[in-house]
Amino acid sequence: MPVVSITLNDEEYRALKKFAKQTHVPMSKALKNAFFSKFEDEYGLNVFDKENEHELLSVDEVIEDLGLDIK
Repeated sequence: MPVVSITLNDEEYRALKKFAKQTHVPMSKALKNAFFSKFEDEYGLNVFDKENEHELLSVDEVIEDLGLDIK
């Protein structure tokens, strides 16, 4: 499996660490999820989480799938 390395300043590191803790996932998974969510939103691509075999959905897709009428 390829590995990607990034450099974060202290503020970015603390923000990522806090986000990971709040979402109950390792920092690498939190960063991966955030990246692919943004990637999907920006480019309209369907991205799959291969580790868990679940499709990642946008907020709009979840609202639609649940049949919610939120305006």
